[in-house]
Amino acid sequence: MAIFTLNIDPLADAGYIAKELKEQVAIAKKVDGGDGVPGGGNPADIAWQIFSPLPTNQVTWELKYSVYATQTQLKDGATITQTAPLLPPPADTGVVYAFDGTTMARTTDTGAKGTYTIRNDTEKAWNLGLSQASSLSAGAFKPLAVSPTGPQQRTQFTPHETVYVFLTKHKEDGTVTVDTWGPYAEVSLELDKPQTLHFDKKNSKFFVDNPKK
Repeated sequence: MAIFTLNIDPLADAGYIAKELKEQVAIAKKVDGGDGVPGGGNPADIAWQIFSPLPTNQVTWELKYSVYATQTQLKDGATITQTAPLLPPPADTGVVYAFDGTTMARTTDTGAKGTYTIRNDTEKAWNLGLSQASSLSAGAFKPLAVSPTGPQQRTQFTPHETVYVFLTKHKEDGTVTVDTWGPYAEVSLELDKPQTLHFDKKNSKFFVDNPKK
């Protein structure tokens, strides 16, 4: 099984983050395409995973995405909820999924290779997005990208296994983060090659541990 692994190890500073700063650790993912959240200026619009840190934390995930539709109002601090049933993962790239207002279904139309394409077949605007489960929390619905999509329009998402890790006051997975982030670490992951982050207390920022060879 091909797994991506990220270790986030604030060690002795875990209590400082949770109790003194009263913040959580957030993970967002890099996703190209879509119009994104209006007013968003961060590298990603959604905090994919949010958790209260322990001294050592590990999150793993597989290369399995799903597509979804929601009517959640896209504003800072809003937690995205499912409006329609989630299409069971894994969704495929290179095809078009159509949403009819109730269900999401694969069509015979083709899309771009490496890209997830969703078509809004309804007569009103919907927020269409991409979701990916992880080991960090239960449940298949873990939104990581979203795009407002007009009637009879398409939106496309091209995800990357690059993550952004930062501190946040938000508490729920799938929270819209339009307001400017604080300092963040950017990490690109490869299959079966774990990466580890530690915490710089002085700058309130995570950093990649690059062990000496």
